[in-house]
Amino acid sequence: MKAWICSAYDPLEGELAMVAWGETAGKAKSSVVGDERLGEAEFLEIKCRRAAWADDMSEMPWEKFEIEKLRHGWSWYLPDGRLVDSKTVPLIEKFGGTVSEFYKAYVKHTAPLGYSEDGFYEEK
Repeated sequence: MKAWICSAYDPLEGELAMVAWGETAGKAKSSVVGDERLGEAEFLEIKCRRAAWADDMSEMPWEKFEIEKLRHGWSWYLPDGRLVDSKTVPLIEKFGGTVSEFYKAYVKHTAPLGYSEDGFYEEK
């Protein structure tokens, strides 16, 4: 199945995006109309562009897909405002395997992790 990055503008949150799957952009858009991750955007407010890297990943466990998104340029902020991006992937895989387990290890200090303006790092 073809993957598409669907995005919509929200006046409070800015540009919102998610990956959706469909044989065409129109089918992908139809599958995400009203989704809260796109600010409940309507069909005409949603833009789609191909994400060939994510083709056939629709059945991948969500936790693994989050890491694939990071590898392909996505980033987001954790609840405490810390940025997670592609540079964080090796640490996620070493300390937890999923973004949520990595974050728990960081918050609970069960892994030697630090954070600076350059992002997460392994403490020596």
